[in-house]
Amino acid sequence: MKQANNSERQALWKTLLLRSSRGKRRHGDRKIVAEQFKISRWVVSQVWKRGIRSMGERVAAVVASRASLRGRKKKDRAEICKRIHQTRVADRNNYRTIEEAAGLTPYMIRQLQREGYLRRALTQTRPLLTEKHKTDRLKWCLLHATQSTDRQPVFAPMYDTVHVDEKWFYVKKIGQKVYLLTGQDGTPCEDATVCAEQKAYSHGDVSVCSSTSTWKLGWQGGDVACCGEVCDPVKER
Repeated sequence: MKQANNSERQALWKTLLLRSSRGKRRHGDRKIVAEQFKISRWVVSQVWKRGIRSMGERVAAVVASRASLRGRKKKDRAEICKRIHQTRVADRNNYRTIEEAAGLTPYMIRQLQREGYLRRALTQTRPLLTEKHKTDRLKWCLLHATQSTDRQPVFAPMYDTVHVDEKWFYVKKIGQKVYLLTGQDGTPCEDATVCAEQKAYSHGDVSVCSSTSTWKLGWQGGDVACCGEVCDPVKER
């Protein structure tokens, strides 16, 4: 048999009052009302007893269900979201990092995500190109341009220069997934951060060696390879 909700319990109580006589049920009323509402006779008895006990000197009886009062109390979501908001966004890459930063269980983090309090987002790192950076890059290009006979600048072919690709030394991800608060029910709302750096990629303490080998003629007439290495250590910002 199904359990009666609060509206059905209130209608059940009114029906029992109409069929009662001087505050007492008549014989057979419990079975008739149970068949009418399609619930068990035990529920009818509990509603009647609780209504009589709750009335006392009051006119209205309280027959609402107390099922929500059973079990462990639900934790305050606003308080939990406040604890998450106090942690750094960089410490919310996965469940394990959120556990360590906010002191929550994986079950609670999963529940917050299912209930719409948490969402996954992607942080971005974009290159920062200022006016000074533009000027410096143009000056570097002019250093490798030579004047020709027709006064048209020609860029150096750089056959004696070794260019090392920056991709070999990536030590930081451009974008990483994090968990952010959605702002539901008055909780703090967070947006994915966008970091701007001088380069699109952040490097560690790596020495990028751009070797410029200049071939010169030796004193004895032989070709002597004179390698002038220019080491450009790039520090992590």
